[in-house]
Amino acid sequence: MAPNLKSFLVQTSVPASPNLILSVLINGRTLWDPNVIGIKRVGPSGQNFDIVRFQYKPTLITLGKCSFLAR
Repeated sequence: MAPNLKSFLVQTSVPASPNLILSVLINGRTLWDPNVIGIKRVGPSGQNFDIVRFQYKPTLITLGKCSFLAR
């Protein structure tokens, strides 16, 4: 029987521009986590931060995965 692979989507808020972390996210560079296969800016959520959605590689784990970014 084939394993049950799942891809996770995680939404988090990050500091708004100008910010190096946000710039890296928007440009799709995920050097700190090779398991991230997609990043999408969902939109501004406030004056000082934006909402970003991460998509992780399919894994055998059935629980969600979180990312924490320093402000």
